[in-house]
Amino acid sequence: MINVLIFSTQTSARPTISIEGGSTFAELKSAISDAGVTTSNMKAMIRESRLTIEQPNAIIPTTDFTLMLTPGRVKSGS
Repeated sequence: MINVLIFSTQTSARPTISIEGGSTFAELKSAISDAGVTTSNMKAMIRESRLTIEQPNAIIPTTDFTLMLTPGRVKSGS
């Protein structure tokens, strides 16, 4: 089991999720949603490597890491 610390700009909660190593991003997103954190319209980035995860079948790291969730589109201007 690996621990994933979730950091989202949408909430002040910082849940830690335990998931099997070698899991896919789709499985991780499901676990994040179960923890009450929204993932729709959000970009996911692994803090330690600064890699963005976009594809549901992407394999997540096999060691503990922090997942940063930021808005997919930034509203700016008028």
